[in-house]
Amino acid sequence: MCELFGASSIEKAEYNDLLREFYSHDVRNPHGWGIAVREGDRLLVKKEPVRASASEILAGIMERPIRNDLLLAHVRLATKGSIEYENTHPFVQKDVSGQTWTLIHNGTIFESSILDQYVNRQVGSTDSERILCHLIARMNTALRETGTPLTTAQRFGILQDLIVQIVPENKVNVLLTDGETLYAHSNYNGGLHIRKEDGSVIISTQALDGGCWEELPRNTLLAYRDGEEILRGEPHEFEFFDSEEKMRYLYLDFAGI
Repeated sequence: MCELFGASSIEKAEYNDLLREFYSHDVRNPHGWGIAVREGDRLLVKKEPVRASASEILAGIMERPIRNDLLLAHVRLATKGSIEYENTHPFVQKDVSGQTWTLIHNGTIFESSILDQYVNRQVGSTDSERILCHLIARMNTALRETGTPLTTAQRFGILQDLIVQIVPENKVNVLLTDGETLYAHSNYNGGLHIRKEDGSVIISTQALDGGCWEELPRNTLLAYRDGEEILRGEPHEFEFFDSEEKMRYLYLDFAGI
């Protein structure tokens, strides 16, 4: 059910080898690929609703060194939303201050009245995009109330509150960035793994390349900048567990039944 990859480092590092292995997981995630890399003060996003190994665009990207200090990548297994560009990760939106937010998600929102309000406002039809819609709405409210740019701690607090609101009964493995900080959250056993090196952190759904990986702390929002953890939220109690009922729901939804 989709896979995520993210990296933050103090200096630009090359990620081609890790990304080749990551994108090879398109065997199980054939419905789209995406990548977002920081260039100056903005993130450049490329994505397609096609299998990664079949993409000439991705092949061209991978031929050149991918050297960066902030990066997100995604391969998609569609469970919510049709297989089209608008439903392909990453999703990108700006808040009223001009801050650009970029999100990738692995999981399913089975029930959330908070997110349902965005069904008729979003561009595509995924539950993942609705998470970002709600985040932007929350950021905009805070920005209008304060009348000043939000600090990293304020953004983190808003995101922490949002996560706690939407995780009950839902699978929310998510990576996102405001262009400066990499935020990560998983509430599923083995949902995300992390590799720490001097001046860098790499987060992936699956451990890659046989390196020294460990599971990302569950039920906890974390924030990284320049390859270092800068903030850690209070753990919540809403770990997600698979069930026959939920798996049947996914099957019927994807089949359009």
